[in-house]
Amino acid sequence: MSWSMTSIHEANVAPTDVYRHYADPTTWGNWGHNTKWGRPMGPVERGATVEVRVANYPHTYHVKVREVQEGRRIVCEVRPVGVTIVSTYDVTPIEGGSRLHHTIEISGRLERPYRLLEGQYTRMLQDETRRLAELVRSEQGEVAS
Repeated sequence: MSWSMTSIHEANVAPTDVYRHYADPTTWGNWGHNTKWGRPMGPVERGATVEVRVANYPHTYHVKVREVQEGRRIVCEVRPVGVTIVSTYDVTPIEGGSRLHHTIEISGRLERPYRLLEGQYTRMLQDETRRLAELVRSEQGEVAS
């Protein structure tokens, strides 16, 4: 059994600029909902590993990159004790900008306690997509100056 949460945010930013952040784990701490920092262990491609430090917990996880669709999507998996968490980061072009679509799917024998935090995680995902769009927009402003 599994369950998921999702956030969709539309912004007047270029999809290529959003995707650049998906593909660069060193930026994940600037926008990721529960990430202090990320460090790739090599090229970000299918099967790669990224070390990720959780924001409010002194633990570093080894996150596996499950899927990469260049310019569009990255899917990652982490396995804390008793659960598998799959994070999907999608960006699609829309008129005037981008649609950011982030999803977290949780499965495993200890998924039920995570369900109690669904509202909190959903809000964090909403903040994540908004924060990433604002980060990209601020970078575009810096370039335009």
